[in-house]
Amino acid sequence: MSVGGSNCVKHNWISGVLLDIESYALKNDLPMLADAIAQVQNVAEAEISAQNDTAPAPTTPQARSRQDRPSQH
Repeated sequence: MSVGGSNCVKHNWISGVLLDIESYALKNDLPMLADAIAQVQNVAEAEISAQNDTAPAPTTPQARSRQDRPSQH
């Protein structure tokens, strides 16, 4: 995951976990799960980047629609 800032350190483990799940899905013929995890990875990157005020352009429709929603904090 290519996000910077202090939240990156706090959240950097999530990228590894998601990549492990995606790899497992691909190796075990679970393509729909692998695709869903790839989308979750994009959401994680977008949210972590947004916390650092360096949000990248969303790479999936799901990430774009989530960023357009008002914050629920």
